[in-house]
Amino acid sequence: MNEDGTELFTIGEPARATGLSVRTIRYWSDEGALPPAATASTTPQQRPASS
Repeated sequence: MNEDGTELFTIGEPARATGLSVRTIRYWSDEGALPPAATASTTPQQRPASS
């Protein structure tokens, strides 16, 4: 839970809920269509390095 009471999700949770791949969710997030509301400081970043 975020400090303002909103729930944080891992990238896999909306992917499973929508039937989309994590890669698709990440793509649209990177394009700015799905900007993150916040990043939990206790959650390790799962994003691979850009090539």
